[in-house]
Amino acid sequence: MSASQIPPSTLSYRKKFLQSLLAPFLIIVALAAGIGIGRAMGVKNSTPLRTTSSPLRLGGYDLISPLLLCDTTQNIDSPELSALQKNIQNSIDTNTKNGNITTASVYFRDLQSTSQFTINNDERFFPASLKKLPLMMQYYKEAESNPSLLTESKVLTGTTDDNAGTIIPPKEAPQYGQSYTAEQLIEYMIKYSDNISFQVLYPGLGEDKFDQIYKEMQIEYPNSFTSTGDYASVFQFSLFFRTLYGATYLNNDDSEKALQLLGQTDFKDGLVAGVPSDLTVAHKFGVSAVNQPDGSQQGELHDCGIIYDKKHPYLLCVMTKSKATDITRVEKTLARISEIAYQSAEANYR
Repeated sequence: MSASQIPPSTLSYRKKFLQSLLAPFLIIVALAAGIGIGRAMGVKNSTPLRTTSSPLRLGGYDLISPLLLCDTTQNIDSPELSALQKNIQNSIDTNTKNGNITTASVYFRDLQSTSQFTINNDERFFPASLKKLPLMMQYYKEAESNPSLLTESKVLTGTTDDNAGTIIPPKEAPQYGQSYTAEQLIEYMIKYSDNISFQVLYPGLGEDKFDQIYKEMQIEYPNSFTSTGDYASVFQFSLFFRTLYGATYLNNDDSEKALQLLGQTDFKDGLVAGVPSDLTVAHKFGVSAVNQPDGSQQGELHDCGIIYDKKHPYLLCVMTKSKATDITRVEKTLARISEIAYQSAEANYR
């Protein structure tokens, strides 16, 4: 049968059939072209491409496996944050060259899009007073099944001033001979980084309980609590803040309470100094000076926390080592890194 002999109805059907086959192909071509144009114009996807989830789950149960964190893969840097990462790296290089620090590690995470990057994550640090954060968290965890742990009052006995000689002394501290609850001591420990409270709270909980949170989050913990060696990475300590923000380790109320307390930390010369004064910064700092084999001292100053930017909260953790005798030089380094991160958040999420 020639084409002239095919009935019009049959020709119409074949035409529609061919169009139905061709339509998806044209859509794919259009999409591919659009993506190519978008890349050429610098348009970025709003959701970063994740190559792995690497979930972290809470153990200790027979029939359930609670999810703590869904993204714990280290050393995966989000390309959309490359400019910010480069700016912070340049600031680290400048401060290293000027002798303000000898090395630094940084972890940044956008808490809405989950974009992240880490600088120098293989470096290990002595966390110093950062250890007070997981101690608080573990007290709250234990109190979920034993509320009296936080409310029972005990007289503070002893004579040793554990704050003597500290590099950044607390503005307030409990007094020997006075009665305090664990809840009150936790407040001194977090708000003022008081060491007396820490030295009372730690044995009150016990090392087997204290290191439980480290085990749950698969964070390295030294064989001895008194160890002053470098063992923690900047990424590892960020996990404590992420579980608080997501309320996946503590319940909702305790996570909120912990972050509110961290938001009252009185150390204002690190992360807080780099952002406007009206922003809430839930953070904890740690500072130490450790004797080295050659007789010198290695200073370490860290500040980690959540900056509650009004439009886009983010997590920033900075850990440093230095030989500078003037700690204000290191504090200014932390403040500058915080300022760079805040400026980037404001520029990208207006």
